[in-house]
Amino acid sequence: QAKAEASRPAQPSGARVAPAVAGESAGKGAGKPGFFGLWVGNVYEETVNMEQFRAAFEQYGELCSQRTHGVPAISPKPSSSSAFVNFCRYEDADMARAGLHGRTVAGTGPLRINASDLMQSYEDSYPAQAAAARQARLTERRPGPWTAISAPAPP
Repeated sequence: QAKAEASRPAQPSGARVAPAVAGESAGKGAGKPGFFGLWVGNVYEETVNMEQFRAAFEQYGELCSQRTHGVPAISPKPSSSSAFVNFCRYEDADMARAGLHGRTVAGTGPLRINASDLMQSYEDSYPAQAAAARQARLTERRPGPWTAISAPAPP
């Protein structure tokens, strides 16, 4: 499979792409993927700081682990200047997609972020859950490096 990934052509912005490893994780329930992958474009091997890149995505939630989920947290694809970033929860992946798309992160970008085919299939199959997750994202305030902290309201 690694050879197939390496020979895959670069994906245009807006394209739906398959994650590094597709499928459902055992025990996660029918129809719900064991992880939610994002395809991230404009990730240039010669300029990206992978520790900072990972930290930028981790601020949105837990990334997958090879041992637990069967997929790496981050799978760089230097031949196509892209990477897959795999989250444990849909909500976290969705927040990262919205929060980091178009930004320059860890010396690379602007990032172009799309849902993997597996995540897009989940969104298409369960629109109510996806919409609820987006609504929760709008009401949840998760601080980031660009978030201003406001003073408490006067009594």
